[in-house]
Amino acid sequence: MKLNFVFFLSIIVVGYSACSQKFNIVKAHAFTRSSIPGTVQVDEYNRERNPGSKAVHLIFVETKANQPAPVWDTAWINGQAYLVKPIEITQPELRLGKTRDTDQEVVLTTKPGNKLWQLMITSERPVATKPAGDITPDKAVTLTGKWKQKTFVYPIAKEQPLETQFNQ
Repeated sequence: MKLNFVFFLSIIVVGYSACSQKFNIVKAHAFTRSSIPGTVQVDEYNRERNPGSKAVHLIFVETKANQPAPVWDTAWINGQAYLVKPIEITQPELRLGKTRDTDQEVVLTTKPGNKLWQLMITSERPVATKPAGDITPDKAVTLTGKWKQKTFVYPIAKEQPLETQFNQ
């Protein structure tokens, strides 16, 4: 009887640890959107002053509200390191538009007891060392930072393309 109890308890402990979130990250989503300016400015020699289309990367991470949030350091996108600024999203749902491939509406919702963060990609990081974890080409975005005083590497496998945005 005692052996059955110990066995049952060990299964629960292993199951609980396997289901716990890695670095307090419940879910992570990465999107990319092309932004095209409406009117293109030219200089006195009729050369374009600003580039035509620009890729915008949108990264969202859901964390447990009752645990400390990770301290984000760098986002690696296509082998380039970028600074990250987290902004908490307080809306219960966030509409991002439609996907480019399937024309489905993208709506992010946060489960009760969780927080949603948008990781703003601010600028190219001047000096960044590649983390100890592998940043492989098959991962669209790799996030690095610290959680509970330990460095982490968190890959996001795919960047979902959204509809092109035309600016006026």
